[in-house]
Amino acid sequence: MSTTKISQLPLTASTYFNSLIPIVQNSTTCSAYASNFGLIQQGGGTCSTNRIGSFNNTVGNYTTISGGACNNAGSPFSTISGGYCNTTSGYSGANISGGQNNNATDYFAVVGGGRLNTASNVYTTISGGYGNLADGAFSGILGGTSNSTAACSCAMIIGSNITADRACATFVNNLSIKNIPTAPLGLPAGSVWSNSCVLTIV
Repeated sequence: MSTTKISQLPLTASTYFNSLIPIVQNSTTCSAYASNFGLIQQGGGTCSTNRIGSFNNTVGNYTTISGGACNNAGSPFSTISGGYCNTTSGYSGANISGGQNNNATDYFAVVGGGRLNTASNVYTTISGGYGNLADGAFSGILGGTSNSTAACSCAMIIGSNITADRACATFVNNLSIKNIPTAPLGLPAGSVWSNSCVLTIV
């Protein structure tokens, strides 16, 4: 496989803006081009989209897939770094770092990895784990399995098998507090301290 530099291509209106991105092509089978600023690799006798260091990935408008297989970057300005069968769709700015069968489907939704995780509302984040759903705006799930923010905005989940039931709250299975203060002196309102082993709020 040979590499054709942008500077060697005819400079037309369509290639001017596309000159900002890399193109790798088979030297004879396909003419070099870039589709709507997506990363393109052409080779093997076909003009398949974005197979750079990967297999059978598909890019959309203004998207990037860095590697992996069977990934689909369908939302504008989205990125899939790798993994297998991950999908960005719907609105722009979604990001999936890796993993398998993960979905990011709204503005700036992020899935860090894991499997079968879905970030489906604006600014939602799932760091990893298995089978988690962040569907409340600005909500997040650290990891674990079978968690759901249940459309509760700004809900945060740390653990497994948890379903959020109110907004702007953090949910855990169990909580261990290390080095808890034993006096309220200097603590701001809302802080928790141990009053002879009784949890007290300032």
